Amino acid sequence: MRLAIAGLLLVAIVAAGCEQRTPRRGPGAGSAHRTAAQRVSQSNALFDAIVGQLRNLPEAAQLELRPPVVVLNSRNSADREDVLAVAAPNPRVENSPVNLIGVPTQNARFRSAGVQPGDIVKYYVLLDRESRERLQEAGEADIVTMEAIDLTVAQVLSEAALIVENALPQPIGPPGFKLEVWRNIDDRMDDISTRLAAYANRRDPPLGWQPAPDDQAIGQLTERLNQWMRQLPEDEADTWERPALLATLPADVAGSEHLAPRLSDEALSGRLFQPHETRVLEGLVWARDLAGWVAADQLQPLGQAEALFDWVVRNVQLVEETPPQFAWETLLHGRGAADSRLEVFALLCRQLNLPVVAVAAEGAPPLAGVLIADEVYLFDPTLGLPIAGEEGGVATLAAAASNDGLLRQLDLDDEPYPLTAEALADAELLVVADPFALTMRAGRFAKKLPASDTIVATVDADALAERLAAAAGERPVGLWAPPFEVIHRKHTVGPPARAQAVRAFLPYAWRPALWKARAMHFRGKLIAAGATSSDALDDGANDHRDAMRLYMDPSVRPTTSELDRLESDEKRRIYFSAKLTATLQLALLSYDEGDPENAIRWLGNSALDAPEAASHADAVRYNLARAHEALGDSAKAAELLEASDSPQSHGDKLRARRLRGD
Repeated sequence: MRLAIAGLLLVAIVAAGCEQRTPRRGPGAGSAHRTAAQRVSQSNALFDAIVGQLRNLPEAAQLELRPPVVVLNSRNSADREDVLAVAAPNPRVENSPVNLIGVPTQNARFRSAGVQPGDIVKYYVLLDRESRERLQEAGEADIVTMEAIDLTVAQVLSEAALIVENALPQPIGPPGFKLEVWRNIDDRMDDISTRLAAYANRRDPPLGWQPAPDDQAIGQLTERLNQWMRQLPEDEADTWERPALLATLPADVAGSEHLAPRLSDEALSGRLFQPHETRVLEGLVWARDLAGWVAADQLQPLGQAEALFDWVVRNVQLVEETPPQFAWETLLHGRGAADSRLEVFALLCRQLNLPVVAVAAEGAPPLAGVLIADEVYLFDPTLGLPIAGEEGGVATLAAAASNDGLLRQLDLDDEPYPLTAEALADAELLVVADPFALTMRAGRFAKKLPASDTIVATVDADALAERLAAAAGERPVGLWAPPFEVIHRKHTVGPPARAQAVRAFLPYAWRPALWKARAMHFRGKLIAAGATSSDALDDGANDHRDAMRLYMDPSVRPTTSELDRLESDEKRRIYFSAKLTATLQLALLSYDEGDPENAIRWLGNSALDAPEAASHADAVRYNLARAHEALGDSAKAAELLEASDSPQSHGDKLRARRLRGD
């Protein structure tokens, strides 16, 4: 008994000693530790999903889309002629708006054709510009373009009359204007029409209005990014300091009621991604991938910059003006003003850690300056050429500012080059960045990315300004305004430019395979057959091959006979616009794939000779010249370039002169 009690006491003493050496945890302490570890694990898993989704966005494009059907037009009217409609107030309603649509010729067959409430009346009415803009601003029509006004059927009164939900700004008398009735048979198409109408008419929303085929994935990405940011402990968020260089923005830009709130400390240091910023992030992925394969053969920084600049000049047609657009929109549409070219070039260079500044001298468009070591190398986005150095290569700012002869070699007999060495000596060096690149959230996201998926999403403007000090000398250093101005311009852009932007985007919305082709074109992933699998059927991955297949898909490049059979002129215009874009991109991609002969074949395609292709003529001529140059036919290339009357004609003629050896 005593031994048993002694044993129990010994066990108690030992147990007490153990308790003293290892204090007991309070209730739930182990659980809390496990919960913290689980939170980290869940956060990492969520981030991995975000990275994977960004990497595979081209595959997220929804390709199944049924376009609207035409319910009534000249093909099924009573006399097979155009249905000409007038508009007037409803005489049965006191103080009625102009919402009664009538057909004096009685050939409409509204009831017999099955027209019903909710259908879309496309009214090809020629309003004066003031009335058209008033109609758009008031949101009285579903969508207004230069081709048609879209109105929604509210009630079918008879075979020749109907009431629309929207009101016209003025009555339309006999003989009237052409009318068609369309019907959306796909919920996504209905959503596309609604969103485009909201933007075209009310600028709602001013940013991120495009209903792209990968829109669902972009929305999910925004939610996931914000969920991930919310999960980060406060002490894991990067410390953020307001860039001092923001103070150099012009007062009218920084003080804009639309931009100023986005440049506040609260907005720039905020954790939540704005909906349009995820699309900007997609553009950064495009730029990262593009820079990777475009400059893949270049080992030296200057060679990389030259390759990227050449790609921009060939793929972004220089135009005088476009609706305000972000860099990703310039890449998508392949056209932009000189400032847009400069911004895209800077975005591509940034992915290879090559800082770009705008070199702004009085009396001339800005040059792009690539900072390598302590020298700024000069490229002219308007000419489409680097500034040539004394012994070839690319001139530096220091050399061009001290030797006017380098700039005088850019004079033409009848057109002097606008820059002088004296002007360059006083030029400003302006850091190229956009609001998103200055945010804490962009930096936090980029910092977390694995090496295989690196995106340079941010610009350390103040650090770059310090680096520029050695190259700038006494020149002022600041922040380039255009990427900030675009925010203000997007919030204030008028109806004509919005209609132009909608028309440019419609082919990507209606022909989603075209969007996917562009995304795969940009990504350019190439994996050899069998590299990731032992499956004998695994033929690897080749984005450019797949992009070409999509560009040639019948939904994107319908035959002429298929286009002729379309029952609506507007539908034909949208489909033909998609075909034009795809045909030009097939040529550009062929050139990038080292096949200038195939590029020439595509550039000679009949689609690019059509009157509707006139807006692409400058790009066709220039790239045809470049393809002949690549084949060694300098005489043919020079002949094409000398005929240029594009906004880039000065640079084209300089290139022709060099090809001829003059």
